[in-house]
Formats: sequence, structure tokens, C-alpha cells
Amino acid sequence: MFRNPRWQIVLAGGIAFGVLLGLTGPASADGFPDSSVLRAADTSYHNYCHDTGFTETGTSWYSMTTLRDTTIMTIGGPVTCTTGTDVVWQEVNLPLSKRGQEQCVVVVSSTVCGSAEVRLDVAEINMGSNDWYDIRKTGIHEVGHSLGLGHYDSATNAMKSGEAGTALAWRRYEGHDLWHIDDYY
Repeated sequence: MFRNPRWQIVLAGGIAFGVLLGLTGPASADGFPDSSVLRAADTSYHNYCHDTGFTETGTSWYSMTTLRDTTIMTIGGPVTCTTGTDVVWQEVNLPLSKRGQEQCVVVVSSTVCGSAEVRLDVAEINMGSNDWYDIRKTGIHEVGHSLGLGHYDSATNAMKSGEAGTALAWRRYEGHDLWHIDDYY
């Protein structure tokens, strides 16, 4: 049927293009916001503040600028904490082996969160190796939850649970998650 070499090249190129397109497009099997998170942020503008006692300001800055620099999100802050602040950074003691947590504290609707707390257990994070990398990965991970992202454990990325390595990929959202953020907001 396709004995002409030109047609074989065109067919192979078309198949390769289709595969690449499928890798960068949306994943039809998952919804957004992720069902484990339930809520997405209210707008594409995401401001942040530091709760009393929060010392990891480098982590919050790194996490929020990573969000700004890799997505269509607009970032403001740090600002004075109020009821309407999108992300309130806190340093807390979490249950054993829990390193970070995000919780919606101002529920706008069943699918929208007006304000979230990002809680980091710095002592727990600093028990492992690669602490500088790990705390930044945990911060980016929890901010991802505040946007509606769930865990994405099939690749090395910020939304994968657990301790991070030193590679930059651990502190970045994967293409799958970037597509969800940019499409939704």
C-alpha cells in the first residue's frame, strides 16, 4: 500500500507528531480540580503572606515565583495576611512523617477555594537529605494543591509525594499539571 518511501516518511512523521501531541495535551482520564483536592483557586491572581513565626521566606518566594515563571498565574506578595489572602504560609508541627499540608480555609463553592493555608513542618523536612531542595519542593507541591492539582506520581516532578532529589525537575510542575493550570485559569 505505501511502497513509495516518501509516503512511508510522511506516515511515520504523522504518527510521531500524533504521539507528541498526545503527550502534551490534556489527560482525559483525570479532572480538574483533582478529586483528591476538590477545589481550585478562585482566580489566576495568587497573592501570599507569612503567618506569625514563619521563617522560611525563601521557600515561599521560590515557590510563588516558580508558579509565576512557569504558568499564566500572576503573583502578588508577600502582603499583610487578611481573610482574602490566597496563600497563607505557616510553619507548624504536623503528624509524624507528614512534611507539608494544604488546606482550604475560605470555601467559595464546592469547587473553588478563596484562601488556603500552606503548612510546612520544617523540622520533619530537615530530617532527610538535600534539605534545601526538599523544602522548596514541598512548598511548590503544597501551592500546587492550592491550585487544584493532585499527586502525580508517574514522573519526577513537584506533585510527586515524598522526599526530593537535587534535580530541578523535582521543583517544577510536570507538563500535565502545567496544562491543567494554564487551561483552567
